[in-house]
Amino acid sequence: MRLIADDHPLSPHRHTATLDEFGLLERLNHLAAAKYSELADTASGLESFLESAKAKYGELACFLGEIDDIHASVGELEAVVAQLDAYTKRLEARAREIES
Repeated sequence: MRLIADDHPLSPHRHTATLDEFGLLERLNHLAAAKYSELADTASGLESFLESAKAKYGELACFLGEIDDIHASVGELEAVVAQLDAYTKRLEARAREIES
């Protein structure tokens, strides 16, 4: 014979269910804490990588400027070569005219 109905707030069955829910919540809390710890480690690793990449970029920045300067100089040199080539062709044509 039961003194308390199963749906009564003081029922032992409800008490067991509440304890099970708290146990589940505790396990979920531990899993969430572990996941957040893993994410924090990942974020820390990314932060270290970013700092390293910034330092390397700082070391290369002066070389990148030099590369841009060389690229501009090459463009100017190509223009001069094209002018010299055209001038040489005109001289060759004139020399042929004089020889003939």
